[in-house]
Amino acid sequence: MSSPKVAFLYPTTTQNNQGVSKPVLVYDFPELPFASDIHFQAYFIGFKHDEPYWISYQLFKEDSRPTSPLLEKGVWLRARGEKDDNDLSAAAGLSLGEFTFNESGHYFIKATIHHNNAPLHSQNSYFKVELVNE
Repeated sequence: MSSPKVAFLYPTTTQNNQGVSKPVLVYDFPELPFASDIHFQAYFIGFKHDEPYWISYQLFKEDSRPTSPLLEKGVWLRARGEKDDNDLSAAAGLSLGEFTFNESGHYFIKATIHHNNAPLHSQNSYFKVELVNE
């Protein structure tokens, strides 16, 4: 049996009226500060059937000190399969909500799986914020 892991995650943006999410590497803003909703997809492996896991997710600026999160949220997730399944996969579209970016640079989202109040595994996903005219 494997322990639960964050397989991967990436920031997304909605680019059409149908609400289809697309991966995003660089957020190009016309000016700073600029407010934008931060969405991302997260994928997990190693979940046990019907076991609750707390997924915390945070936004950081890579070069900021101290390393406290700029935003922080969380959600409960359960994977469902057969009663004895101990290696299920799960996916979630998550949102940190609106955030005002005050400066360009490298940012990252950190997702952590918690079980019984203990962190089990974390993964980071990086993206860039820049001015369109830079």
